[in-house]
Amino acid sequence: MKKVLFTVIAVLSISNALVFGMYGNNNDWIDFLTDGNQFRARMDQLGFTLGNNTIKGTFGFRANTGYLGSILSSSDNDFTLDATISAGIAYTSSLISIGIGYNYTYAGISEDFALADKKLDIHTPVLAVNALDNNLRIVVPVQIAITDKLYGSEDYTHKGISLDPQIRYYSDSDIFKEFRLTLKYGTVETTAKGDAVSKYNSSSFGFDFRLYFGAVVGNVSLLPFIKVTYDTSLGAKGKTLGSYEVYSDSVIIPMNTGANLLERETYQLSILPTLGLEASSDIVTLYMEPGLGYSIIDNGLKGSSLTHALAWSAYTELYITPVEDLEWYFEMDINGDYAPNGNSIPVYFETTTGITWYLPSFGNE
Repeated sequence: MKKVLFTVIAVLSISNALVFGMYGNNNDWIDFLTDGNQFRARMDQLGFTLGNNTIKGTFGFRANTGYLGSILSSSDNDFTLDATISAGIAYTSSLISIGIGYNYTYAGISEDFALADKKLDIHTPVLAVNALDNNLRIVVPVQIAITDKLYGSEDYTHKGISLDPQIRYYSDSDIFKEFRLTLKYGTVETTAKGDAVSKYNSSSFGFDFRLYFGAVVGNVSLLPFIKVTYDTSLGAKGKTLGSYEVYSDSVIIPMNTGANLLERETYQLSILPTLGLEASSDIVTLYMEPGLGYSIIDNGLKGSSLTHALAWSAYTELYITPVEDLEWYFEMDINGDYAPNGNSIPVYFETTTGITWYLPSFGNE
């Protein structure tokens, strides 16, 4: 197959940190309708949820955009919002609860740090619905990123949209306790203006399915679950670039250098059995999730073979509650992270800590 001359000046810049505020774009917002009144202050998060048993609202910040906890920065009389901001309002009842939320993120940092400031605004409207006495929970976030001046240049425009709706169902069964399904879809179009207008498109689809079981052994609650994730590129065959994870702010701007065309779609499949364990005392609650599984990765290039990798994770939550309304929280997450060509350490690590102050409901309800 012929080689096509392309140079990548920005190679599919993917924001691994999803759009989070006080509540995020899937797991966090799905708890909004059931969370009680609280003020939360953590290393990367500041916000509150307030209301009564019928109406509630939320507002907050989360520093998740790569700026080391910064919320706002300035230079040369120019201010930049470094953290995601979120707000929402909801109606709640035992029959059905409905909430709407909104997140705003300024996407600055790109994986190509020579072109660090993408100057890209991401808007995320969110719809959350609970039913069946909160046993059925659905959240639908839509991330939208549009700009006429990508990287501050009129030579490039960008349009992107991504969705990752999630559904959870909590069961009263003695065996099956919960299932979760997240669907993932993203598509972007980057336009380069020159002697001729060139458009570059990239899309992906995926899902994350988890089935939870339950048991109690002595003083320890067991919550084993099976996690299956699959992500694949869409329409990448025959192109020079393709990703199985496309977000609204993913950017492709190719130009002239040699590169192989993709012979097939890229994908990653992971199966990760995980054992959740929880133990509590009057003051301390400890939850752990060790998991060990298997991943298959296909880069789609002609002549390449599948990469078989070990999938593993170690997640921990620690809650210390000296009094009923005040809680100290610690979270640590360590995961195996596939690193092609040795470009990064194959371990993904993140941690956070802080307090949650549970507040009384308005109207003394």
